[in-house]
Amino acid sequence: MFQKGDYVYWSMKIKGSLVERAGVVESVIPAFTSPKEYIPKDMFFTGKFYKRNTASFVVGIPGMKRLYWPLLESLQPLQKDQWHILYDQQIFKALSVPADTNRDDRTKIRATCQLVCDAFKERMYENDSFIVVPAWGRRFWFKVADGVEYVCKVDDFRPIKGV
Repeated sequence: MFQKGDYVYWSMKIKGSLVERAGVVESVIPAFTSPKEYIPKDMFFTGKFYKRNTASFVVGIPGMKRLYWPLLESLQPLQKDQWHILYDQQIFKALSVPADTNRDDRTKIRATCQLVCDAFKERMYENDSFIVVPAWGRRFWFKVADGVEYVCKVDDFRPIKGV
């Protein structure tokens, strides 16, 4: 079973396409209990409030205000090679802010990257153009257009051994 704060992975079918999701367990819902009382008021919940006959879990995606209630049988612990899914989701569309607000989008991404790096005792590197997390093999590129800084690309990054 999972606990609050655990990172999880699940997949689901949406309009015939397989969609992968990853997030953090926000609430543990006891069997035969509606999740309604476990949802923070500042969060948006996708789903219907009905009772399930087993314990279940409300999951949030870091940086987003939307919560999910995936089926228990679809949840798995998030593996180290799946961390990129946190960023491959729609999260980047939600992280676009004016550049004159101290680069909040970069701050949110940095905070999430640091959280994950701390969990796996890994390091990340940053400059004006990108944040890179070598252990995940991902580089997050930033761009400023029309006064807005946003993530414009996420690509694979493989460090050169011995450098």
